[in-house]
Amino acid sequence: LVISALVGAWGWSIHWAYRRGDSRLLCLSRTVTSIVICMFMISLVIFGMFIARSSAMPAHYEQMEYALILGAGLEDNHPGRILRSRLDRALEAWRENPEITIIVSGGMAPNQHISEACAMAVYLEERGVKPDRIIREDQAKATAESIVKTRGILERIEPTTPLSDLNLGIVTSDFHAFRAVFLAHSHGFSGARPISATTPMSAWLNYALREYFAFIKFALTVYAH
Repeated sequence: LVISALVGAWGWSIHWAYRRGDSRLLCLSRTVTSIVICMFMISLVIFGMFIARSSAMPAHYEQMEYALILGAGLEDNHPGRILRSRLDRALEAWRENPEITIIVSGGMAPNQHISEACAMAVYLEERGVKPDRIIREDQAKATAESIVKTRGILERIEPTTPLSDLNLGIVTSDFHAFRAVFLAHSHGFSGARPISATTPMSAWLNYALREYFAFIKFALTVYAH
């Protein structure tokens, strides 16, 4: 809202300068607008580099104790395309290391009859994962909530182990890996690593742009507190 208000105020000032015919204000407006656009493009490229770096990090499945799969929406009460890609990536990790405990995190949307966590658990069980290797977290509605609720779960399971010592894999899409791991680190999971699922290039740019603004919102929220 703050950013929208600033953009609106800047647009109004440019319109006002045009109406008045103030050449100095018009020149200043063009200069500032060019600088803002350049800064936006540079920051977007840098953010894209962070995304690429995070998604390319090796997961080291053999060392992993827990894998947290972040929800991504259902279609007719079944995992959608993005969520299926995350689940399939988690299955790769589980086949490499069957001792991994998988945490599926995601609440229930108003138009669904089951939670994302339930749908994910069913998907995994149908493909061979034993129910006792799956922990369901069915309340979270956003990435930050998933991290916080997972922290609570692991603090109960591992009361004597510091969160920083746990080998936690964050299973999510490549465009989402940077923010998800950043959030995990900020909540004490300093050993968290991404397990990134590949997103089709036709959809990647759109999701990455959404992630850019989501990260800015998160950063502003942290700064405000």
